[in-house]
Amino acid sequence: MAPTYRELVGRYANTFADTSGANCFAATLGVALRRPREIFPLWLHQEPFLRALRGGGFRPTGDRDPRPGDAAVWADPGGLPVHAAFCVGDGLMFNKYGQGWEQPYAVVSLDDLRDFDGIVTGGGSMTVYRRQR
Repeated sequence: MAPTYRELVGRYANTFADTSGANCFAATLGVALRRPREIFPLWLHQEPFLRALRGGGFRPTGDRDPRPGDAAVWADPGGLPVHAAFCVGDGLMFNKYGQGWEQPYAVVSLDDLRDFDGIVTGGGSMTVYRRQR
């Protein structure tokens, strides 16, 4: 685990959202912008998520593997984002699988997400976003 994310992950991993609706885009953006209390409770649509991610200085890299501090976004074959997660350590992603109460925030292996829901093998893509300095 990258030291930068240790406290945040320790606080939220394996916990549940306070309300139903918090989704993967809010979880990813909350960590990326380091504003979890403000952003985690939201239900974010794809475009506001991408707009806020870009507004935070994140840009697509062309890399296949996210590094700590990168966001990964999975898109269907039509280019519509369907999932996102945030890299908090080498091969470790902060993730929320759904928007229901019963789906916790979790740290999962990148290998477990690499082909999220068959998106990549089904013609979709995974794009790595990195903050530009």
